[in-house]
Amino acid sequence: MNGYELSKNWYEVIDGRTDIKPVHHALLFWIIELSNRLRWPESFRLPTINTMEMIGVSNRRTYYGAFDKLVELGAIEIIEKSKNQFTANRIKLTLSACAQALPQAAPQKSGLPVQKMHKHCTHNKTIENNSIKTIKTYSIDFDRFWDLYDKKTGRKKCESKWKKLTEEEKGKIFEILPLYIASTPDKKYRKNPFTWLSGECWNDDPELLKSQIKNLKNNQNGFTKTNNQRHAEIIDNNKYKSYENGMSKNAGAVAA
Repeated sequence: MNGYELSKNWYEVIDGRTDIKPVHHALLFWIIELSNRLRWPESFRLPTINTMEMIGVSNRRTYYGAFDKLVELGAIEIIEKSKNQFTANRIKLTLSACAQALPQAAPQKSGLPVQKMHKHCTHNKTIENNSIKTIKTYSIDFDRFWDLYDKKTGRKKCESKWKKLTEEEKGKIFEILPLYIASTPDKKYRKNPFTWLSGECWNDDPELLKSQIKNLKNNQNGFTKTNNQRHAEIIDNNKYKSYENGMSKNAGAVAA
């Protein structure tokens, strides 16, 4: 099991659905990333607050809605529910089993008369089937990238670029892309997808991206002084200055 296979399973599960939103993609790919960091355990805990920060969601209702949707789809399974604010849900990634359980589409009958083919045509038929399979795989892979990147500009150029990528490069893209997205939760600061592909940004240092994510988290959780706190500090400073002035006057009077 690896991130690339799981991402393929994910898109097989949601193929044709219209109720999937970017938050579902973000949550699922963060769960895959977390499982990878933990060396693919059978089950693991998913801290709510940390996960919300990593996928850029601030509303708990939105987060729990996305979490419940993944459970409904069979992508994850709840092993143990959190009992209070100090414990996290223990979950299990069940995406592979879910994808394998999908019903296979039955071949459609066209109603046209069956034509006899000479045995030497078998090779041509194999080539045709392989071509259809290649086109379908390409389409699914690119759509997966397009939806995950979620900055929909320059699609035609991106598709042309995507066709030239190797399977190894695509695998690297789906490994690094969730980190890049988490490091740029505001899409307006995210590179255009064609720029990202042309710059081969899937070769960026993942540790640098993780550092950027950590900085974002620290900035969000940092102790920001409110206006009331600043006002209180100004008052305290003024009191201290008044006290100092008073002490100076008293010292002068004693000296006189």
